[in-house]
Amino acid sequence: MEAIYQQIAQSRVTGTSALKLFKLSDLTPTPTRVRIKNFIVCNSTGTDLSFSAYHDKDGTTYDNTTALFLSTTIKANSTVQQNLDLGMVNHAENFAVKSSLSLGLTYTLYGEVINE
Repeated sequence: MEAIYQQIAQSRVTGTSALKLFKLSDLTPTPTRVRIKNFIVCNSTGTDLSFSAYHDKDGTTYDNTTALFLSTTIKANSTVQQNLDLGMVNHAENFAVKSSLSLGLTYTLYGEVINE
């Protein structure tokens, strides 16, 4: 088993609807599984904003039932880092994010990519 710690996804999301940030098939070659270790949100605006993050293990439901963070405030010109231990093994799984302002927040995931 080979596990490589690396950046898994990064995006400055357009719009204010929940959008997929990452799924296993985004990586080439598609790994056996991924363990997300760090979730980072950067607010590059001069205004306090809010974000939500979702993990749906078998689809694309992004609401209170799959929320990891829901309407969490992030101060102007600041960064929030959350340590996670979130395994993704199902190719239908999605990690999604939602911003209160289009192009206001940058989201980054770091973790282990595991190929067996």
